[in-house]
Amino acid sequence: MLLAFTEQTKGEKVPENASDQEMLETVMARYEKELTKPNQEFGWGRACSCFTYPGSEA
Repeated sequence: MLLAFTEQTKGEKVPENASDQEMLETVMARYEKELTKPNQEFGWGRACSCFTYPGSEA
């Protein structure tokens, strides 16, 4: 999930040797951007859907 989110956010393929820390920095940068400008990034909700558990949909 982390790899897929990072690739989706950056819009490019993530190197196979990328560390979890590097990918988490991408996630946190996106999170901080969303906190400061929530109405400009409506796609964030869709991006977050990749983190939800597939069986949790009602």
